[in-house]
This record gives sequence, structure tokens and C-alpha cells, in this order.
Amino acid sequence: MEHLGDTYAGDPMRAALLASATILALALTGCGEPRQVGDIYVQGDVASYNYYAEFRDKQSNGKERIYLLIDPQTVNAFAAGAKELPMSKTLIAAGPNKETIMLEQVKDSAQSLIITRRILTMFNSKNAASVKVP
Repeated sequence: MEHLGDTYAGDPMRAALLASATILALALTGCGEPRQVGDIYVQGDVASYNYYAEFRDKQSNGKERIYLLIDPQTVNAFAAGAKELPMSKTLIAAGPNKETIMLEQVKDSAQSLIITRRILTMFNSKNAASVKVP
């Protein structure tokens, strides 16, 4: 297979896959403007530490669960259909309409508190909500 830069002349499927992955990576990290990645609202960018993603999932009981995501890899997994967070904090009935909010977390508890405050502040601003920020 002849390799030409970032494309593969002899393998169109691999070239298309690489192009799709590049576009998704740029969509997730490359700009600060709000955008949709599938059903996921994404705002900010990773480089400036203001990345925020919001996914709303209708439950079988008719209620909605809101996932607030902080990692582009998690956003990729959710865009592919996953609904599990590696580490999370659950705020039951904390949403504007009593939704459960799932906050993605990190191992370091001090960092998690900073992240929780940041993403809840962004969520409140975007949704004109008043979820209590610790």
C-alpha cells in the first residue's frame, strides 16, 4: 500500500476512516464555538480547559437524565452509543425539571471539585438553570 501523507492511496476505506476521525477530533477539540456532535451539545475546547459537553438521555420511565461530560474520549464513546462514565457524581433530581444529572469526574478529588463547579456553572448559564454549585 502506498502511503501519501495522511491518506492511503491504495486503501480508500482506510482513507475515509482517517478523514472521519480527523473531522470528529477537530469538531471535539478544535474550536470554542458551541456545536452538536450527534445528539451531544459541545462547547469550548480542550486546549483552553473550558471544554463542556451535555448529553440528554430519555429514560424508559419518560424522565430525562442529563450527562455533563469533560473528556473528548467520553464524548466519542457517547456518540457511538455508550452511556457509562468511568467516574461520575450523581445529582438526583437536581436538574431544572428534576432530572438526574450525571457529572463526569476525575480521580483527583480536588480537580473533580474544580471541574464540577466549572461544568455546573456552564450548564446553568446555557440552560438558564439554577443547579446548586458546591
